[in-house]
Amino acid sequence: MESHNLIKKRNFILLLIFWLLYFVHIVLYHFIAADPHLIVFISGGSLLLVVTAMYYFRFHPTIIMYSFFICYYAYIAYMTSIEPAVINYLFLFLGIIVSFIYYSYIAIVISTLMSIVIVLYFYVSNTLFTSVTFVKLDIVYFILFTLITMIILLYCAHFSKKLIAITTIKMNKTEDELYSAQEYLQSFFTYNRDAIAVFSLDGKVIKVNDAFEQIYGWKAEEIVGKAIPFIPAGSKGGAESRLERVKKGEKLVAFETQDKRKDGKIIDVEITVSPIFNRDKQVVALFGISRDLTEEKETEKFLRQTDKLSLAGEMAAGIAHEIRNPLTSLNGFIQLIHEDSSRYHSYTTIMLSELNRINSIVGEFLLLAKPHDTVMKKQAFSTILNDVILLYE
Repeated sequence: MESHNLIKKRNFILLLIFWLLYFVHIVLYHFIAADPHLIVFISGGSLLLVVTAMYYFRFHPTIIMYSFFICYYAYIAYMTSIEPAVINYLFLFLGIIVSFIYYSYIAIVISTLMSIVIVLYFYVSNTLFTSVTFVKLDIVYFILFTLITMIILLYCAHFSKKLIAITTIKMNKTEDELYSAQEYLQSFFTYNRDAIAVFSLDGKVIKVNDAFEQIYGWKAEEIVGKAIPFIPAGSKGGAESRLERVKKGEKLVAFETQDKRKDGKIIDVEITVSPIFNRDKQVVALFGISRDLTEEKETEKFLRQTDKLSLAGEMAAGIAHEIRNPLTSLNGFIQLIHEDSSRYHSYTTIMLSELNRINSIVGEFLLLAKPHDTVMKKQAFSTILNDVILLYE
């Protein structure tokens, strides 16, 4: 399919060239020839119209290629038969040379054979010669020269086809590499979680990715072609100075700043800005990557809060141990009073219950320092209810 397209393109080029040569030939033949033959122009134009019609009606490119040579040699033979001249025979070599444009061995061989056949025909039919005479040696030289031309063109065609094949392989390899690199860059640009934007040197947005739309809130069609709108008013001076540094070829990596979303909210971001160079190492655009630090800032805040809670737990553990020491003494004496005197049983019972409650609260403080698994167990609801009623009384 690719070779057919190449032949089709060369057919089109040859059509243009032959139509141009045809009109040049008409002009020269009209002013130079003593007795111009109108039939020559009509026959040449008719043959060209036939090939043009075949090309217009989309005949197979190979058929059109061979039709070119058949029509061309028919025209040369007819023109030579009307007015034999050395100049006419020289055009036989032009057909061989033209065949080289296709890099086709068959086309070159056929053109050579047709040239030799035409010359031999006119040599044998010597009655047609009026203004030029060929001897046998001239015919031999012509055939030898034609064959040498054919061999040279065949070698050049072979070399050219081999060179084209090597070049095509390298081009295909380069195209594959470029395609892979383009796909990689496109995937990196499109599916990156960080906001990516390309800016012109005058600060206008050229392209943004999907993450940019999610982080900053602007759609691509809302921001492309416009000046950078996400720099807070108080940060414009610093941002402009940084952009000037990047325009000079400097690269700014991972510096923290604040940007403004479409809804006006200020967000913390980490930005990397790089210059984009052309082949002449001139900066033609700027490339920026923004990472939203909102979650990281919240995580840092949470970690700081966790550190505070851990410190509070350690303090609570120390305080709890200090409280438990006197509670143990109080609990022991009240237990003795409770056992020795029945007069104050109702009070000592409440006091022991409250001391146990204090001890439980202290235990909960200890959980801040060293959490324990919750242990669930069954209790009589009536006992709990009586304790609560007693407490309120």
